[in-house]
Amino acid sequence: MEFAGDDSNQIYPDVRKVNVATGRDRVVHKNKFSITDWVTTTDGQVIAGSGFTGSSGATPQTIVRDPQSGEFEDISKYKGLNLDVDIVAGFPDMTRLVVRAYRDQNTRGLHIYDLVERAFTETIFQNDTFDARGPLFSSDGTKIVGATYASDVPVRTLLPGYGQVLLEAESKLDGYAVQLIDQSKDGQIILIRVSNPYDPGGLNVYQSGQPFSLLTLNYPGVDSQSLGNVVSVKYTTRDGSKIPAYVTLPTQVRDNSQIKDLPFIVLPHGGPYARDFKTFDWMAQLFAAHGYGVLQMNFRGSTGYGEAFERAGREDWTLIQDDVEDGTRYLIEKGYADPDRICIAGWSFGGYAALMGAANDPELYQCTIAVAALTDVKSFYQDQQKFAFGRGSARRFLGTMLEDNTLRRANSPVDRAEDIKGPVLLAHGTLDSVVNYDQFISMDRALAGGRGHERLSFEGDDHYLSIQRCRQELAEAMIDFVEDNLGESSLGAE
Repeated sequence: MEFAGDDSNQIYPDVRKVNVATGRDRVVHKNKFSITDWVTTTDGQVIAGSGFTGSSGATPQTIVRDPQSGEFEDISKYKGLNLDVDIVAGFPDMTRLVVRAYRDQNTRGLHIYDLVERAFTETIFQNDTFDARGPLFSSDGTKIVGATYASDVPVRTLLPGYGQVLLEAESKLDGYAVQLIDQSKDGQIILIRVSNPYDPGGLNVYQSGQPFSLLTLNYPGVDSQSLGNVVSVKYTTRDGSKIPAYVTLPTQVRDNSQIKDLPFIVLPHGGPYARDFKTFDWMAQLFAAHGYGVLQMNFRGSTGYGEAFERAGREDWTLIQDDVEDGTRYLIEKGYADPDRICIAGWSFGGYAALMGAANDPELYQCTIAVAALTDVKSFYQDQQKFAFGRGSARRFLGTMLEDNTLRRANSPVDRAEDIKGPVLLAHGTLDSVVNYDQFISMDRALAGGRGHERLSFEGDDHYLSIQRCRQELAEAMIDFVEDNLGESSLGAE
């Protein structure tokens, strides 16, 4: 799917079929609606779409193709379907959808919805703890052979009778996350991505009974012996909730007795409607390689843990901040972290959470790192309105923050700069289209009148710092900053 190339004013995408050998394409479905995302059957027929409508372009909508008339209808015409149901794919017969839905459960399962009967007919996969992510189809697209979900790592589970070669490969790779990328038509040769938290791994080909054939390493310059161990933990929040988290240990910590009074980096994830996994994380391992422990928590609002867990954070960002603070206090109470050597850091929403953590609890953190951070809620909303469909997506993202000016200012780092007492490192790419560069400028100015802070502006780079030299410069600056404020650690890689 891409935007049509013959009309520079068109903002709603057509669906195009592309010949990857020649690069030629043609329109197979012309967009006649306010649809931003299309869903197809496994053989490429358009069957559903979602987007925004209304005078302000902020009202979400989903349409579904009626298999008998061929016309699109609003999702409300189909009993049991609504805007909270994710349409994942359709079958080639155009009469059945694969959807992710709660259906009176706390977690999303995978279900079959019959468009002729206008009813759910089958549950393919349901996990009581974790949300389903998507289906795995047979090579001809006519059968569902498995499902994906996320626990500590992304999991691909196969239905009975399918995927014996993948199961065989997984049995030989204990402790590694195995991601199926592709397979031969007969299923006897598979392409898999393999990694674990302390081994970046790589792309492999596997055939039953044969050794693994490595095609390429994920991070060819990284020595797995220099990486820190990662352990899963859970801590209890002030209101009694349980938060899953991961602790990356400094490289030289090989014994539990060494996990005491360590210098720590608290690293909340971006999103915020995303999550961390117990897989290789370059930023966590960077700090661990220099002797710092790292805590990454999946605060409420993180995805994959069911409706109640995610909705709690969506409805109240202050709850997210409480979860982050409670994670930090957990490290101190357990004796894992030296209370005088803790820095909070993050990227995107994680950078926002880091700045808010420093403002809410200035005595808890000795320094703060915020990369590509949202710093001004009102300005962010105004920036998003400059983009097509931005108003609707921003309203869903920010929620109650837009309804109460006092709440918005209390939760905007730029308005809380005076509360931040410790040193701050700000970093941002000038071509960031996710969190506009003006967010960096505003925070830089707000901090300029008080405590010292450092700033890194990356000319011509984006939200993710995709240019290698920029990311390398950031990595070096972060380590220098942490060592200046927490002191060097003796537990890094030798």
